[in-house]
Amino acid sequence: NGGRNIALAHGKSQLNARWILPFDGNCFLTPNAFAEIRARLNLFGDQYKYFIVPMARLLNNSQLLEELDVRPTTPEEPQIIFRYDSAKVYNEQMRYGRRSKLEMLWRLGFPPSSSHKTPGAPWEPTDSYPNKAEEIQYQSAGWVFRLFSGQVSQEKKESGPIRAFNRLLAIQNFIDGLDERMARKVKGFDPFRLSLYDEKLLNKARLDFWIGVPKVVEVVKMLIKHADNILSELINSYESEPNVHVDANIHNLDNSELVNMTRNPIPDLSGLMKDSFKTSPVPSPVTITTISPDIFFENVTTLALAHYFSGDEQYSRWAANLIRTFILSSYAVGEQNNVEAPSHIIKSDAIGEQNNIEHIVKSHAVGEQNNVEAPSHINNSEIISNEGYSFPYLNKIPRLIPKFLNVGASFSKNLTNTDPSFFLDACRLLYRARVLTHKEYMNLQNFASDWLESLISSAQNLKIGRQSNHHGTLYDLQVISLSGFLDDIRLYLRVANRVRMRIGKQFNIPINISMPKISQNHEIMYVQNLVDIGKIKPLDFDENVFRYTTLNLQYWLHLVRIVQNGRCGSDIWQYTTKDGQRISEAIIEHFKYYNNRMHDSAIIALTHMAKSAFKANSETGQDICQTQDEHIYAQYFNNNNIIDYINLINLDNKTNKEELNVIIGIGDEARRRGLPPFWMFGIAS
Repeated sequence: NGGRNIALAHGKSQLNARWILPFDGNCFLTPNAFAEIRARLNLFGDQYKYFIVPMARLLNNSQLLEELDVRPTTPEEPQIIFRYDSAKVYNEQMRYGRRSKLEMLWRLGFPPSSSHKTPGAPWEPTDSYPNKAEEIQYQSAGWVFRLFSGQVSQEKKESGPIRAFNRLLAIQNFIDGLDERMARKVKGFDPFRLSLYDEKLLNKARLDFWIGVPKVVEVVKMLIKHADNILSELINSYESEPNVHVDANIHNLDNSELVNMTRNPIPDLSGLMKDSFKTSPVPSPVTITTISPDIFFENVTTLALAHYFSGDEQYSRWAANLIRTFILSSYAVGEQNNVEAPSHIIKSDAIGEQNNIEHIVKSHAVGEQNNVEAPSHINNSEIISNEGYSFPYLNKIPRLIPKFLNVGASFSKNLTNTDPSFFLDACRLLYRARVLTHKEYMNLQNFASDWLESLISSAQNLKIGRQSNHHGTLYDLQVISLSGFLDDIRLYLRVANRVRMRIGKQFNIPINISMPKISQNHEIMYVQNLVDIGKIKPLDFDENVFRYTTLNLQYWLHLVRIVQNGRCGSDIWQYTTKDGQRISEAIIEHFKYYNNRMHDSAIIALTHMAKSAFKANSETGQDICQTQDEHIYAQYFNNNNIIDYINLINLDNKTNKEELNVIIGIGDEARRRGLPPFWMFGIAS
């Protein structure tokens, strides 16, 4: 309607124009139709300012050339002609596809059909439905054809709903396109930027570690210790294979929760190798038991962060190897120090790979090319040409670590309850460190794409996404994390906008004054259902309400931080519903209600993440409810009763090891509470 009004204004601005025809696109006038229009305008043009032109839709445009130029049957919504001095304009509050032209026709006295008596949605503008006694202000004139759109289904009788739906798709596509341009060109959205972890906060934590800030050093020590545990178990597993020796200067620490591998005999590869290569045989595949995605994601993230803080490449290399093993189904890259082997190409039947993979075994290792002498039969210029600017290609390795059998069963396909946000950030860090090749990173994106496709296409997952408890919140967290990783900015922005609609449904303002001012009734109902089906005891009801309400808020804060770090998308933190619900206030009410549990590790994490979210929102210049939030949050974040989480970490307190693990976000209990690994480095400050 806005476009029609611009056309009207333009027509009226032409000095010699008496009639303006702001017809819809794709309209076509035959000579006889136009002659009829002119005749009617000449006959009634002094008495009427408005003329309607009946319309017919075509399924075959060649009808206009092959058939007689006569008046057709015209059942479609007519077009309107305006005289230069007409006063009426189209109602711009009537959106495209919402009886926008009909509203004008009704004001002119055009009779509606019975189908138009159905009321619109509550939020739509009210139709100017015609009064039977209203004066008819128009005359009819000629006819007009609407050319074939190319879609038969849209042109058939009773196809109005299809056209209406396609109009909505067109509107959505137009708005999405504008949002995408703003996000990319103005806001600077970057899919390679960390999503859950804040780049600036993570970098600041590393600088604090380098300069020796005691609290940060203490936590990094725990990070390195946990990474060494993971590394030790991994290397011990590979060391159990014959002909595979892995050099790693790490502590021999115990970690039984990773994987348990068994050996298989080495196949005879003599037919594939020349004599000169037999001294460095390729180890056989080994079998591996299923690993929980949550444990896997935690381990990869821990190793990636350990490399980020320490600079020790063994952490990043083994994090990449875990990804290759469990997700990419490819050979892992082994230790490359002090290895000499001639150059040969070995073709291996890799499980799960349709094509043979060429593994070029060279002696010039990553970072140590100067200390290795190339075999005499290899031309130096050939090496330089192969490598290109001295950047070694990671698939060119001196030795292959064994591939796993039963790859399909080694990584659980059930990712319904798994938060991918921190793992995807770990993948970004590993790609930056060049321990994952570009091809491997693209294959990781394929893995993420399959996961995302399952989330948005599977009827079961869509049903989960419609739930009004923490499962629905996690669903949106999964979709926004994966879409950001895949650079699907349109889906990313749509979720950021849509997720706010959950706030009014999930957070209620109860009548019962004993409840928090903003309560989570759907979490309470979820826990009650667990009691009813016997999954938890009635005595544990209150504890589980605390657990799931806190978990839901944890997921909400992840969503808030992702949108804030992405630098684009609708504001979630201070979005206020019609009834006054707001995430920022819901969290404070949660703190008030559980004031006696402020030293709980989940509350500690929630507190500091909320503080960082509040600070980040303040820096963006958001002023909605800002003054009120500043006052409320100042009372809690400056309260001496809230102990700094770092002060709770005491490495000498061996009896409190499990609680320490929860605080820093590792282990079963931390995963159960939705805490990302080492959340204090980047997610909170």
